[in-house]
Order: sequence, then structure tokens, then C-alpha cells
Amino acid sequence: MFFCTLVGLLLAIPAFGQSPAVYRFNNQTYNTTNLSPSLQQRLYEIELERYNSIDRAISGEIVELQLKKDAASAKKPLAEFRKKIFAIDNISEKEIKEFYKQNKHRIPYEYDKAKPQIQRYLTSKKSNEKREAYLEKAKKTGKYSLTINKPRAPSFTINVDGLPTKGATKAKVTIVEFSDYQCPHCKEANTVLKELLPKFKDKVRLVHADFPINRSGISKKVAHGAYCAHQQNNYWNYHNLAFTKQKELTNDSPLQLAGELKLDKQKFTSCLTSKEAIAFVDRGLNEARRLGIHGTPAIFVNGKKLIFSDLKKDLELAIKELL
Repeated sequence: MFFCTLVGLLLAIPAFGQSPAVYRFNNQTYNTTNLSPSLQQRLYEIELERYNSIDRAISGEIVELQLKKDAASAKKPLAEFRKKIFAIDNISEKEIKEFYKQNKHRIPYEYDKAKPQIQRYLTSKKSNEKREAYLEKAKKTGKYSLTINKPRAPSFTINVDGLPTKGATKAKVTIVEFSDYQCPHCKEANTVLKELLPKFKDKVRLVHADFPINRSGISKKVAHGAYCAHQQNNYWNYHNLAFTKQKELTNDSPLQLAGELKLDKQKFTSCLTSKEAIAFVDRGLNEARRLGIHGTPAIFVNGKKLIFSDLKKDLELAIKELL
């Protein structure tokens, strides 16, 4: 009863983007067209989390309804049937070792110490996968549909003038990435983008904007160096090399990277502290703040911020939907 009442109340609230008026202040009405980009994005994310919370809650109910139906058909007690359906085979030593091998760079322990945690993680992962598979089957056979509207993501015009680009100028899809050279997730995003872009050839354009928020200040210096490499037509080589050497980055890295790329040392050195290099990085910082970005990487696809759990999968899906 409580669940039904809660959903009823939630459904009665108009989703962000569906009602023009959001608030009034000083005799002016603010709606989804004249809110700041930062606030538009924040309100959208609040509404999206609400939508996803409702979907998760209902999904749990669907699993239980389907279990009762299937248990009755199988003429089995519900508890026994549930246990059988979601039973997980023991995680093998081979699986644990393979996971450790693939993720060793992110695991700060030796194998024997990490093994119990990996085993628990893989067991939980398999359990979730099994439950998700059962849920998807139940939704399909039961012709499930959520009868509330998913909030629409706000779309922004992003100022990319003068920023480094890769891909066709008139590509149908433009990806704008804000990143920090010392952010591990940005390094992963860089790898994903390098792998993904060739698949779409002239249909996708990538624009990179610096958002160096690491407190060390090193990221900003490396970003200044990226501008100077750009002046010598070597931006992307410098950019990728900086991510490759992410763990080694120091205040001296810009010159070291320039040396590896055989850039003109004198021109590069004088460029590093120039007002042009500073303005180049500040352009990305200011645009990120205007858009309400607080962390990296932040990726926009045709002006809409990508909310992702699996970057490669979600980004590829977003691109295909626009082509």
C-alpha cells in the first residue's frame, strides 16, 4: 500500500523539462529555457535519479511477481524456487587469477591477500547478472513498460572555438570532452575514444577541452604544454603521450614530453608561460564552470552531457542513436 501511494505521489510531480515554469524570483518567471546551463543540468540529473529510482523499485517488484508465477507453474515452494533460480556456481581459481591479472594495476595487494575480496566481488557480480537476466526476461514476456516519461536531457551550445579537434568538421556527431591529465578515469576515457572514433570515421568529431582540477597544479602545466604542442601541429601526439605517462607526470613533464616528440625546444619553452597558453586552458575551465561541471571526465554528445556507467557501451549507443 505504501509503495503504491509513494509511486502515485511521484508520478504526480511533473518532470523537469515537461513543465515550463520552474520558479519565480523578483517578479520574473524562470523556466527550462532561461535557467543557467549549470542549473539546468543539475535539475535534470535530480529528475533522472528520481526516474531511475522508481524504475529500480518497480523492477524489484516485477522480479517477485514473476518468481511467484514461475514457482506456481513449477509447483515449487517460492523460497526453494528462488534459491534454485539465483544459485551461483563457485568462483574458480582460474577466474580469480584472470581477474587479478587484468586489474593488477588497480589492486594494491598481492594475490593471496586480494583473493577473498575478488571472490566476493565476482560472486556478487554473477548474482547481479543472473538477477538482471531474469528481470529482462520477465519484462519481455510480461510486456513491461514504465508509464512515466523519462526526463529529457538539456542540450547546450558549447563554445569550442579554437579548441583542438579530430575528425570531420561537418560530422553529424560532435563529442566534447572535458578532462584532466592526472585523472585516472580521463585516461580510461582517452583509451575508449581512441578505440571508438575510427569505427565511425567521418561521422564523428572529437573536441578536447582542458579542465585541470587536480590540486597539484601539474595538470594545468601539462595542459599549457598541450597548447604549445598544438602551436607546432603536434597536439594529439602530446595529448596521448601525457596520458600514457600519467603516473610519471611532474612539473617538468611538459618539457620532457616536448623533447620526446622532438618539438622546437626554444619555441615550446617561451610558449609555456605565455598569455596565449594560459588563455587557452582558461577557456576550457570557464566553459566547464558555465556548464556546471564538477568532475572529470565530462563528455557531451551533440551538446548533451553523457550520463554513463559503462563509457564505451553508453557512448557508442549515444552515437548510434544520432546517426
